[in-house]
Amino acid sequence: MNAPSIPQGFSLFHEDLEQILELSKHDLLALQGCNILLTGCTAFFGKWLIESLLWADLELKLRLKLTVLTRSSKHFLEAMPHFLTRKNLHLVQGDILSLSKVDIPDFDFAVHGVNLPNDLSLSWPARHMYTAVLGTENIMTIAAQKGCRNLLLLSSGAVYGIQARQATIPFTENSLPVDMREPAIYGNTKRFLEFYAQAKGEELGISVSVARCFAFIGAYMPLNEQNAMSSFLLHALQRRPITINGDGTPLRSFLSGRDLSIWLLAALIRGNGRIYNIGSTQTYSLHEWAKKVLFCAELPENFLTVKGQALRGNAPNAYQPDTSAIRQDLNLTETASPEKNIETTLKWFLAHQHLIPLS
Repeated sequence: MNAPSIPQGFSLFHEDLEQILELSKHDLLALQGCNILLTGCTAFFGKWLIESLLWADLELKLRLKLTVLTRSSKHFLEAMPHFLTRKNLHLVQGDILSLSKVDIPDFDFAVHGVNLPNDLSLSWPARHMYTAVLGTENIMTIAAQKGCRNLLLLSSGAVYGIQARQATIPFTENSLPVDMREPAIYGNTKRFLEFYAQAKGEELGISVSVARCFAFIGAYMPLNEQNAMSSFLLHALQRRPITINGDGTPLRSFLSGRDLSIWLLAALIRGNGRIYNIGSTQTYSLHEWAKKVLFCAELPENFLTVKGQALRGNAPNAYQPDTSAIRQDLNLTETASPEKNIETTLKWFLAHQHLIPLS
């Protein structure tokens, strides 16, 4: 596979950076001379957003300043060494739970994400909720002090997994159980943060928009995570067969990192306090996704094994968004086919071999 070019001082493909610039130009110009605070943005989301903003600043002469809160500046710069010489990128090392000890400059806009990875300890649920709520309280308080106008809260499509089960009247305790499993803890916490951040925004005079983010594909996606697309891509990059232990029927969709950046910028600038789903509507079964990955990687179909068998009459589980609101309100669309997104992602990782985990 021949990889597209990468501009000096950046790591994303030139065509991705240019497309984000072209389709987000109106929103980017609204950031002229602004400082943007980014929290919880040092992984996939943040790397795409930061590079997109730095490229726009270079091309459009925006005089942007980016302030990134990180637990470890050292680790972040080890992952992104090309950021070392960026004078308009200010890394602030600190804990979101103790921002009073951190020197954060005034900022006009903020993108706030908060998540405590599950370490499988019994204390994780309580610590996760505590960190999310107190961290958001701290960010909202400092946003008011520093003159922030718009804040975009990074939420999750996981909030839709927490609705009460179909129940008959009268209600029983099992109609709305306290579920301590990770998906329920994660989804319930994200849902509460949506309420809380918007309530604090009303109190403090800050417009808080919410991005309910689903599943994504592209440069910097973590290939060692336990999800299907990461596994499919990793096996393809290692030229190893793919095995689906289930029946392959679950329905999934994946928005590109390029479109994610465009949509998040639009929601930050023009979200106007609304809640938007951010994800792809190009939905296929996991079996179909695996076949697409093999095709794009030029691997034979016999590299795929599906161990389970679908039960007739059973509806497949699905994790897919309705994005009609953000498409209509903010005039957004997806810019590429699933095959194009897979192919571009494979090419990017092949150009960054050190990011492919060893088998």
